[in-house]
Amino acid sequence: MATDSFTITVIDVEAPVIESCPIDMEMEKDPDTHTTMVIYQTPIATDNSGEVGVECYPPSESDFAIGQSTVTCEARDSSGNSATCDFKVDIKVCTDLMGLKDYSIPDENLKASSFKNERTASYARLDRGTSRYPSWLADGSEVDPWIQADLGYQTNVSGIITQGCGDPTYPCWVTSLRVSYFLYDDTGDELFVEDPQTGQPMVFDSNTDASSHATIVFPELLLARVIRITCLTRAGKHWNLRFEVLGCQKEF
Repeated sequence: MATDSFTITVIDVEAPVIESCPIDMEMEKDPDTHTTMVIYQTPIATDNSGEVGVECYPPSESDFAIGQSTVTCEARDSSGNSATCDFKVDIKVCTDLMGLKDYSIPDENLKASSFKNERTASYARLDRGTSRYPSWLADGSEVDPWIQADLGYQTNVSGIITQGCGDPTYPCWVTSLRVSYFLYDDTGDELFVEDPQTGQPMVFDSNTDASSHATIVFPELLLARVIRITCLTRAGKHWNLRFEVLGCQKEF
């Protein structure tokens, strides 16, 4: 009796299934460090060959920087089939509007190096007015004019929002700026928002048109009472600026 034999090869083409991928996370930045440790539950995965391991990057207990990061988790079986899932980790800082827009910071707490045509520092409030002249106007002959806001108390400050003149007929806006601050009042030492790597004062790009908001987030929280913006370059004929300070509002 004749016999024959043959080989049967079973090929696994089925990818694992990841279960319980973490949902997007929002956390406040650790005030004592530049980063925040994030702990999450690594998901599990099943596969037709049995349970498989899951690796996530960045792994749980990693330090995350300010802003939004993506964590990617991957399950891979012995045949090389894989599945992934993603979730977001958003590290937030104090982002309350500190009071220029809603006038809770009074006019007398706003000061500028110069002004023109009666458009004083009080005109520098974010989204102020719809008239032809809604913004602060510095003396055009001044080099690097500045404007500042006294918050009324010392608190953590995370950034600023800037805006141009809002006038479509004669559009003007600041294109780059520097930010400094004072711990108490502006008779003390002027400190600067510095690059953490170089220790040098940072120059920030700001607006690209006369009406849109430009949000600038500092590399770390500042403890300050007075925030000063020094305008370095502009688009258009005049120095025009409106702004808001972002930070941690105190509850009184």
